[in-house]
Amino acid sequence: MSKAKDRLEHERKKRKKLIFVGVLVAVIVLILVAGFILMNSLKGGNDTEYTDSVVDDTGQNVKVPLSDLSNTDFHFYSFDPGGTAIKYFVVKDKSGVIHTAFDACNVCYEAKKGYEQVGDKARCRNCGKTYSIYDIGDKNTAGGCWPAYLPHILSGDSVVIKTSDLETGRYLF
Repeated sequence: MSKAKDRLEHERKKRKKLIFVGVLVAVIVLILVAGFILMNSLKGGNDTEYTDSVVDDTGQNVKVPLSDLSNTDFHFYSFDPGGTAIKYFVVKDKSGVIHTAFDACNVCYEAKKGYEQVGDKARCRNCGKTYSIYDIGDKNTAGGCWPAYLPHILSGDSVVIKTSDLETGRYLF
């Protein structure tokens, strides 16, 4: 009877060790997955390719040729007046109206993720909120995530943005 008891005790200890190892492996996997998610959310930035802005002869404006906006895709630009790349995008909606905005907002800007285009919407890469292209370029009067306002004018065959307006958004980047 002692052998049977010893065998049962041995099997019980073996099962206990297997459960412990299984729980330990599950905890390690959860920690690794959580770490991966955390690292991806903290790394900021995005994989968007930005075109360098073309500054006019006066140094007071950047110009985007209207011919570059032949479709309804977002066109991303970067303006670096010295040390901080200020990022923005320009898009022409289906009715031909031009919209400009910083590639950041006053709420989610610290994540440094910007926006991406999803059909005829801009989606914040940080919080996931979406905005119609047709509304971009208006001042954010409601608060919350919104593509930060960047004024522009149309002049001849170009979209013109004042470098001073771009520099007001430096803190976003």
